Amino acid sequence: TILYRLKKQGLVAKTGLHRKSNWSLTDKGKSHITDVVKSSLPEEDGVVRLVMFDIPETESGKRRLTRERLLASGFSQLQKSVWVGYRPLPQKFIEFLDDMKLKGKVQIVSIDKKGTLETI
Repeated sequence: TILYRLKKQGLVAKTGLHRKSNWSLTDKGKSHITDVVKSSLPEEDGVVRLVMFDIPETESGKRRLTRERLLASGFSQLQKSVWVGYRPLPQKFIEFLDDMKLKGKVQIVSIDKKGTLETI
């Protein structure tokens, strides 16, 4: 019933027949989820935060999920494993790192002062 309602709203799509069918998010569904997530993010506070990670190739699924979570948290990719954002990371992201046993593989740096040595 829930999937039927989501399909009627254009949020999910079904491919295949009967027991071999697959459900996936449509572009509209992905956009809706992104909007919901963004509305629950902490406000930007002007502090630059860099998130860097070194997750081995053998854990590529965890790398992909980490990138997706950072993107959903309003961070932008500078390099494959270096991200920048201007808001605190949501508590759910920290819990995700703990659940995935990635805390030792992810570094978070906050930069609250900018300028030359003379101005700092």
